[in-house]
Amino acid sequence: VKEGRRCFSMAGEMMYSVDDVSDIKKDSIFNKRLDLFLKDFEKDMPYCDESIGRSITTCSDNDLFFKIDGPERHAMRWFYQTIQKYYSQVERSPSEIYIKRNWINRCFEGTTVKPHFHYDPDLEVADNEEHLVVILYYECEPNASEIVFLSGEVIKDSIDEYHRSQRHAVSIEPGLAIVHPNSLIHSVSELKSEQYRTCFVFDIKCVFEESIVKDSE
Repeated sequence: VKEGRRCFSMAGEMMYSVDDVSDIKKDSIFNKRLDLFLKDFEKDMPYCDESIGRSITTCSDNDLFFKIDGPERHAMRWFYQTIQKYYSQVERSPSEIYIKRNWINRCFEGTTVKPHFHYDPDLEVADNEEHLVVILYYECEPNASEIVFLSGEVIKDSIDEYHRSQRHAVSIEPGLAIVHPNSLIHSVSELKSEQYRTCFVFDIKCVFEESIVKDSE
């Protein structure tokens, strides 16, 4: 297990680490259910304009995530371990954590994910709240694609339209766990592997007992 690396971006703090997912890989019941549900969901999947190429995303069906995760709760346990690690890094602790959306993405060879951020219907963020994205990469060929964080406030059509100084790339490998602000623009480079890439994604709201907004000097 690689310890969480704490970074800073224009949008705030982010963290990534690599966890051991070998126990999940050994659970044949969970993995068969994951493959079966995703294959079935793809047949009538609503269009998603964030990906270029073949991909499956369950973001239109929040309940499907829990059906797939099942009684084993592998993804949920991994999520709580990751968010606990994040808050130990940033040295603060929320009083409540709300999972606003959660879904599963599976991308296939040649697929890219366009620059985007995670739109939040709660446009007003209170001084004692922060809204985060947690991404847990479960299945993939190591180093066959990168998640690229992009500085700036303008969403462009591709990674190439951002200057190199505006990019922070992290190679994706099994067990990679990322926490970042929901307003941080990010993209995923072309998947150069016959092995598909599967990840679990969470949009969350964390509430604190006191304001976490620093006074301007």
